[in-house]
Amino acid sequence: MELRGWGYVGRNIDDSLHTQYRIIVDSLSDETFLNERTWGTPLQSSLAARLGTSAGQVRTIKRICEDLRLLHKGSLNMKSIPDSYLFLTEAGEKVYRASKFEENIDRILDVRKREKARSHIKGLYEEGYTLAMAYYFYEFNTTPRTRLHPLRATLKAFARYGTLDKWEWYLLNTDIRADDNPEMESLLHSHISAYRHGELSFSMNDVIEKPKGHQYFPQFLQYAGLVNLHKGRDWKIADNGNKVTFKNHVLSETFLDGIYTKG
Repeated sequence: MELRGWGYVGRNIDDSLHTQYRIIVDSLSDETFLNERTWGTPLQSSLAARLGTSAGQVRTIKRICEDLRLLHKGSLNMKSIPDSYLFLTEAGEKVYRASKFEENIDRILDVRKREKARSHIKGLYEEGYTLAMAYYFYEFNTTPRTRLHPLRATLKAFARYGTLDKWEWYLLNTDIRADDNPEMESLLHSHISAYRHGELSFSMNDVIEKPKGHQYFPQFLQYAGLVNLHKGRDWKIADNGNKVTFKNHVLSETFLDGIYTKG
């Protein structure tokens, strides 16, 4: 059986990404740096110099931050660079604030205060990425076009199957390609049942599309504080019991309409 991963932005969430994101936001908020330039090669080259990278990488970072719902898509492509409150999403504002606090944390000499600050920063990142995951969805080029909210699909799988190992995760990714589709959910159930009864077995050679599907999106959920994720040979993912009110909201009947209307 062939397996497919869901889409991903192709970059782990880490200190490096947060630093690059913070520098870009700070730079685009600096009128002297902008010098009335729009989002073109000269501005991208100047940003690249500040980041110590290439203009191509600057464009990639922008795309990743848009995909992660930290930046409003297309907001930097206007005739002039807007104020940050217009190009940052609510999630992006929280992640930016967390990164700004993190930039200065070493200046806190008192150990207890520094640890308290670290806890506050972790909470801000979780809030930001939780909000980002609420607005994160896929659009598949099918006929008709379909949408999938991967967090909602994941929470539904947790509710029915509990902890998922790597192959069960890929079965979820392979079979569920649209929201709340009974036929797809029935197919997933038959495949997971067969796998758990030893009737199916897999290796990474069976993953023919998006073979890092067990790396990126699960890490985003972990960074948001929504799951327990165990990496390595015994890979598995499970609900961690946190943010119950938020998760119930994601699973509510009216959730998708609100997200897709805003999205």
